[in-house]
Amino acid sequence: MKGRKPKPTKLKVLQGTFRPDRHTGAEADPSIVLPPAPDTLDDVAREKWDELSRELYACGLLTTLDVDALESYCILYSRWAKAEADIAKNGLIYKTPSGAYQQTPFVGISNRALDLMNKIRADFGMTPVARTRARATPPKGKEPESKKGFKGL
Repeated sequence: MKGRKPKPTKLKVLQGTFRPDRHTGAEADPSIVLPPAPDTLDDVAREKWDELSRELYACGLLTTLDVDALESYCILYSRWAKAEADIAKNGLIYKTPSGAYQQTPFVGISNRALDLMNKIRADFGMTPVARTRARATPPKGKEPESKKGFKGL
């Protein structure tokens, strides 16, 4: 698929660019939720989940369909943090048994995780530029006291 990513209808309405003649009416309208952290997350990823899920929920940007994307982001964040910790401890390069110097594999792991994280960040409006494009309606009422009611997908 080439070209620009399509804008959600809600975003078009908020920006004043919605045109009924171009609307299919087939767009998903998932529920805004504050789900519990998945069991697959390690401690670093869990801490990031707790931080981001509340923020995204408060902005109206976390829905039932976004749980897997946020989980992926948190896993990538943890992977990036661990790679960066190894680089800080052992450096960017190492000496091979033959005497040549080589870049540590953790540099590639860190770079790849950052690349994927940046793509997910943009989708959630977690960068300054992406925030200028993302508009959402925060959930009505107060923030939920418990996450236990979420059943998942």
